[in-house]
Order: sequence, then C-alpha cells, then structure tokens
Amino acid sequence: MRVIRPFVSAGFCISIAACASGDSDTIVTDSAGVRLVANQPAGEGWLESPRWSVTQDLAVGTDSGPAELQFGRIGDLAVSPDGDIAVIDQLNGVVRVFDVTGTHRASIGRSGKGPGELSRSANGIYWLGSDTLLVLDPGERRQTVFRLDGTVDTILPLPATPTGQGWSRLGDGDLLMRGLTISRVEGRFTFWDALLKLRGDGSAPDTLFEFDYAKTDLGGPGQLRIQLLVNNPSWARLADGRIAWTALDRDFVQIHDAAGRVVSRITSSQWVTREITAADKQAMVELLRVKLRAIGGDASFADSPQVEAPVRFPAITAVRAGPRGTIWVQLMGPVESIDPMAINAPDRADFLGGATWHVLDSTGEFMGAIEMPRRFRSFRMTDDAIYGAARDDDGVERIVRLRLNRG
Repeated sequence: MRVIRPFVSAGFCISIAACASGDSDTIVTDSAGVRLVANQPAGEGWLESPRWSVTQDLAVGTDSGPAELQFGRIGDLAVSPDGDIAVIDQLNGVVRVFDVTGTHRASIGRSGKGPGELSRSANGIYWLGSDTLLVLDPGERRQTVFRLDGTVDTILPLPATPTGQGWSRLGDGDLLMRGLTISRVEGRFTFWDALLKLRGDGSAPDTLFEFDYAKTDLGGPGQLRIQLLVNNPSWARLADGRIAWTALDRDFVQIHDAAGRVVSRITSSQWVTREITAADKQAMVELLRVKLRAIGGDASFADSPQVEAPVRFPAITAVRAGPRGTIWVQLMGPVESIDPMAINAPDRADFLGGATWHVLDSTGEFMGAIEMPRRFRSFRMTDDAIYGAARDDDGVERIVRLRLNRG
C-alpha cells in the first residue's frame, strides 16, 4: 500500500512516503530531505520473500598441528574470484592463502618493520588478481603488493595520520578508510574519527564525514579510566556506493551518499539497549583478564578500581553490505557471546555482537533475521557465501565459510 500525506510536527514538515510489510513499517522524509525508515518487525520476518539461511561448509584452523592452520588473530580476509581465501594473521605477522577447499597454498610475509614484513596493525587485504595481493599496514604506514611466491611487487605509502582502522577498496583503486586519531587535550585522551577517501597511491586524503558518536572517556596519564566497552563505529560501503554506519551508542543506522551527505536513517523496534548488571560487569572483567593474557599484558589490571562498565549494553554492534543490495545489521547478544578482544577496544565492534543479524533491503526495510555461528565476525559477503572468522571458548580462531541460501 502506498500512502502520501503531509504531516506537520515540531516546526518542520514530514511527508509519509510509504507503508510496507503489512503496514507495519513506515518510511518518511523530513524537511532536510533525509529518508526515515521505521521498522516494526514481528518475529523473524521473511513474510514477503523466501526465508534466507546460512549453513557452515568450511572451517579452517586448529589449536595444534601445522603452524599454517594456527591463527593468532585474523585481522582481515579476502576472497578471490576463484574462491581462494587470503587472511592476515596479525599476531604472527603473516598472510596465509587457502584454496576453495581450505587447503593451504602459501604463507606470505613475516613479522617485522622492513620491506615485505608486517606489523600487528596490518588490517586490510584485497586480491588484485589470481596471484597478487594488496596488504594495508597502517602501523608501518604502507601498502604492499605481494605475489603468492612471497616476493614484493610494489610498496606505496599510507598517511602518517590518522591511523586506518578499516578499509574499502573502490573499483578505480582508490580507498575508503576509517581514520582514527587519539590525542591528548589538557591531559585527557580525545578522539577524532572520520571516514576518508584516499587515492590508490595513498595520497590526497579527503574527509567525507566525521563519525559523530559519543566518545568514551579514557581519562588521561595518571588518571586512566579502563573502560570495558569503548564506543566506536561500524561502517560499510553498500553496492550502490552509499555508506551505512552505526555506533555502540546508537539504536539506528545512518546512510550517507557517496559524497558524504546524510540521506537516510533506519530504526527498528527490535533495536533496544538493556541494562548491564553486576554479574555482566564481572563477566566482562574476566574477559578483560583473558585478553590481557592473550596479548602478553598484565592480567592484574583487570582487578583495578579504574575498570568501568557502561550503564547499558548497545542495541546494535555492526553493519555490513550484503548480496543483492541488502544491508545487514548485527544485534547485541548475551554477555557470554562477547569475544575477549572486544573488551577495551576502539575498533571492530562486531567482536562484541551476538549471533542474530537483521537483513534489510536496499531501502532499509526489514526482510528477516538470520542466525550466525556464535562469535562469528563477517569480513566478506559474496552472492552465495559469507566469509569470516570465529573464536571458540578456548581461544582457537578459525576461518569460517557460510553458504547463503536465499530460498
């Protein structure tokens, strides 16, 4: 049913553009031209389309056996047109390549600061051809093109500041980068966080827009506040070039056009926060202890009186671009679903989220919900598969491929 009707409220005009999905969802446009989509889903959805589901058909990784099957921390993953999988193992400073069946093909690079070496900050990887990989390493301020035999083809710079915390490579070779700068102002840590566009050679960064979420107070030297949850954004470049993003303090997804202008905001009655209890805080303190041990830190910091928890858990934790122009939104899960690496971290909020994802169409209207494996982080989606990583309770991380059934 299509309804067009003027509505006046709070001094500005809103036009109702549509009611859909059994008249339960409302789409309006405000006076600034921003499209507002308010979803009111009942249950898991899929009322007007075939139900989508996922089935795991590949898992690569072990806690023993060959070294090439043991991962410290997967920082990014890329899939070639032939289905080969390349991942950055940040803790081990290496890129590992597997064929479509999960068989190890090659290990590239090593930990270090020199040419052909990777820092623990390497966090972006892309196939440039069937035997060439681009690896983005903001820790060393460079991007390196490797061949599968391990030789270095090309080295290009990345900006010295801000630090790249997430990437999207465009068809012309240019890059979108989440740029994060943490600095001190009057003895306290402050954040500058924005989405930038870079040329393929790493030059001429241009700010598209700033992520305007509420920055977490980390205190300052001598007065540190060890926050269990650090607010940070999650963003994705959609198939049509728009940018979708959210943050841990938000209960909506905001859409910008390719030039950075806000064009849409999506909400849902199911995106709700919940109170953090004393038991929740204690469980997160234990996760902080696990993380500190894993990265070689002092686990006793978890018992510091400076450790703080927010009042409420987030409603949503991540947004991704899916097949057929869809938008995928990850809901916050129970505290036991949190990956230890999400604690006190200013990046990768999907480490924090639960197994339930909401699938929206390209306009932001709710289609249905999909259940992913526990502690699964999505890195790449193709038309028929979702590629990511999952970490079990023993800390073993694996590459996981989920086949997508669209009914």
